[in-house]
Amino acid sequence: MSRGIGGGFVAVILVAIVAALWNSYSNGGLIRALGGATLGELAAETAKHPGPPGPAGPPGNPGPPGAGSVVSLIAQGPADFDKSGSIPGSEAYPLCTLSKIVLRRYVVHPDRSCELAPGASQGDPWQIVVNGAVCGVTCFTVGANK
Repeated sequence: MSRGIGGGFVAVILVAIVAALWNSYSNGGLIRALGGATLGELAAETAKHPGPPGPAGPPGNPGPPGAGSVVSLIAQGPADFDKSGSIPGSEAYPLCTLSKIVLRRYVVHPDRSCELAPGASQGDPWQIVVNGAVCGVTCFTVGANK
């Protein structure tokens, strides 16, 4: 009995595969043979008979008055430092970041690092602390244009 059920299940799967292949390779041939319509035929028929126009909806909100300004970051050229100190010319830039860190192999102490900090007050240059590495710093300012 189980062989009959298994054989019937395999037969149903094979018939479904043959039907799907026939329908896909004949542009909906199985659907049309069963009396249906393909998606293309439905779309063409729908385009022939547009529905009645509906009532007008409420007017929408007006858009913004004009194009807003575009904010962009303007970068100062990157600079490399191998000693601690202030970053020349960085006082005009509100944002500085480490752009690269190169650790030297011949340094014997394991705590090699780069640290970057803003100046003590506004208008002071950024400070970098280098500990056995080469540190790349890039500073940015914000620019806006319409």
